[in-house]
Amino acid sequence: FFSMRGVLSPEPFSSMRGAFWAKERHPPSPLVQGEGCSSRMFLSGTGIHPLSWPMYHWVSIYQLTPITVFVMESITGMSYPKEDNMAKGLDYSFGRPNLDAVKQQGYSFVARYLAVDGGSKLITKIEADQIRAHGLGLVLVYEQYAGRAKEGRAAGAADGQTALTQARSVGFPDTRPVYFAVDYETTEAGQTAINEYLRGAADSIGANRVGVYGSYAVVERCFTNGSARFFWQTYAWSAGKVSTHSHILQYSNGQTVGGASVDLNESKQADFGAWGIPAPVHAPAPIPAPVVQPAAKLSVAQQWAIDQGIMTPPVDWDGQVNYNILAWALMKARGKI
Repeated sequence: FFSMRGVLSPEPFSSMRGAFWAKERHPPSPLVQGEGCSSRMFLSGTGIHPLSWPMYHWVSIYQLTPITVFVMESITGMSYPKEDNMAKGLDYSFGRPNLDAVKQQGYSFVARYLAVDGGSKLITKIEADQIRAHGLGLVLVYEQYAGRAKEGRAAGAADGQTALTQARSVGFPDTRPVYFAVDYETTEAGQTAINEYLRGAADSIGANRVGVYGSYAVVERCFTNGSARFFWQTYAWSAGKVSTHSHILQYSNGQTVGGASVDLNESKQADFGAWGIPAPVHAPAPIPAPVVQPAAKLSVAQQWAIDQGIMTPPVDWDGQVNYNILAWALMKARGKI
């Protein structure tokens, strides 16, 4: 069921409902620490013991197949996305998939990185133009290293300013959100620092543009605390739960699309912050047709006045008296005209 394709970490695994959740960390680039925004799951009960690897980073060990998905769903209780009406997307860091293949395989958006000194991990203007030229939406996520969100408001403000500058440099509009990564297993006690980090980012780019990437718990807490407006949930550290507040769900990692290693995602709401996929325009509420009250039945006198040509409909029978018309009506009634 599984294609073994990586090296395990010397760090301890945390067990969850018969499955292990692990964090990917490729050997750090000289220019950036950690790949980020990617996580891995592998099954327990295999008899595999963590091996020693000098770079102490997680790496992918599986490839999903339909049978694998069935097994994973049975063990974890997590339902992998199958909705046909949601947009399918990819995120990737150092790899560059063939965009023609990405489009042909039905993906409609990609998520790419912003960071300080990110080297080849960072999106460029040329790449952004190519993504747009292929009719793909673009989502941006900021991550320098996994634990950056622990460093509070000043760090968030600095990262928000970097994100703003870099996003503008690739043509990304100021009306679209930027996701900020919380790429580690969090605790409730650590949420205060995360909130402050995101509020610092809001100081730089505006509160309505702040998105967060993280686990189910991160999404739920940030929604409750109002520290983010857009939510990108990873299945890692989520115990099979999917937040109803999520805009994007990252549901599989380490897959190969277009010749590159990518993570698979799915939108969960119509507007999930992509540039190039229009936000939904809600149709205006229909204007109710005017209620036409049925005409009141005329009295014999009113009908006579109309028939004699004295009054011409419509007539405000309860309005002020026109004495000139009254005089003509009296004369006609007495046979004078």
